[in-house]
Amino acid sequence: PAASVGLLSVAVLNLNNMRDIDNDAASGKRTLVVLMGPRRARFYHAAITSIAILAAAVFVAINYHSAWQWLFLMVVPLLLVNNIRVQRTTEAHLLDPELKKVALTTLLFALTFGIGALC
Repeated sequence: PAASVGLLSVAVLNLNNMRDIDNDAASGKRTLVVLMGPRRARFYHAAITSIAILAAAVFVAINYHSAWQWLFLMVVPLLLVNNIRVQRTTEAHLLDPELKKVALTTLLFALTFGIGALC
């Protein structure tokens, strides 16, 4: 669970850096996104969000005791839509709305995972 929330938090930071890539590169900041470039940063975003969900699913499968534990899966469609939009967006400033969405999706994941663990 900690790895999942951590990876989704990294996705928020990565998307923020993707949004700021032009300014960061111009000012000499060497963020991971600047070093990787936008194409690899988009792949990285998809990878970390996918691994986050996979890690949570593995945890639930190993520690299963209630169907409520799968409640976190409700965020998967939100992450898929976010990833599709991130993959299709080539202008960094157009990522602003997606940054807010992935941050709220991370919060929703944490809440649903926690509720599922308690039920």
